[in-house]
Order: sequence, then structure tokens, then C-alpha cells
Amino acid sequence: ELNKKPISEIIYKNSNDVEKAKQLCIALERTPLHKGSESILRTPILVVLYTISYNYGEDIPDTLSQFYENIFDTVFFRHDNIKNKVVRERTWNDNRRIYREIFDCFCYLTQKEGAISFNRSVMTFNIGKSIEYVNEDSHLSDKISDELCSITNLIIEDGFNKYKFVHRSIQEFFTSSFCSLAPNLF
Repeated sequence: ELNKKPISEIIYKNSNDVEKAKQLCIALERTPLHKGSESILRTPILVVLYTISYNYGEDIPDTLSQFYENIFDTVFFRHDNIKNKVVRERTWNDNRRIYREIFDCFCYLTQKEGAISFNRSVMTFNIGKSIEYVNEDSHLSDKISDELCSITNLIIEDGFNKYKFVHRSIQEFFTSSFCSLAPNLF
């Protein structure tokens, strides 16, 4: 579990300038997201996601759900814009909402299976089921799997043919998001 010093170091290393890093560190003193043992910033990846999400003037959220809600948009769109307007060609669709629905459903399916890590075929199978859930053709499940991994980095390759979520809480939040929008599944 990270304490104040490493959290500050990570923020300074990942901020676009020293003044912004200072603001982000000061903001941590006020936000309910970072209160003692209740802090969500327990791992380096969550601190990096915090820094990337709020590095460019975004308001720091008051709730945990707002923090996670912002993560997908940040890594899917804004993160590339931070990197000198990188344009990632999407194989299939430019609609963030559809990618988000697919990601939510994928998180739900893997959570339901109890899978915190999975091989490529399990990932593409569940992405395919998620694509079908949004009433699209699942024949591009392999390419969409690649896009979700490479664009968001919320799912990473961890060794040969092994994938996992960057943090278990990512899977949990987006599963909850899916369940809240798809109550007819229960």
C-alpha cells in the first residue's frame, strides 16, 4: 500500500508540469478519494490513472464512482490527445458509447466466470458475446479485443497469451456499471 511520498513522486513523474503536479497533490488533501485507509490510490496504476485523468483541468471527483466513470473516457479519448494528438485508427467504430458498452459487458462476463486473468481465446470469446449484446456482428471480436487493450490499457497482456485487468477494481466497477444499465439480466 502506497503512502504519501511515493504517491507524490508518481504524480510528479506523470504530470505535464510541476505546477499541475503540485495542484494534484494538494487536491488529494481535500478529496474523499484519499482519506487514510479508505484511499483508492493504493497502487501505482491507480495513481497514474488519477494523474492522467485530472492532469488537464478536470475537476477531481467527490465520489469513487465518478473517479472510475471518468477513467474509460480518459484512456479512450483524452489520453491520446495528451500525447500530441495521437490518432489511433479504429478497425470498427468511432463511437465511444459502443466500446464502453462492450467493455462493461466484457467485465460482467469475466466477473461472472470468476476470471481475473484469461487467455486470448477466452478474451475474444467474451468480447464476441459482448459485441452481440450490443446487437453488432461479433466477427471482429479479435480486432476489437486488440483495440480495447491497446487504446485503453485497462486490460494488459501479462506474459504469453495471458491477459488481465490493470486492477481488480476496474473489472468490479465496470461490472457494476453494466448491471445498473442492464437490470433485465437478473
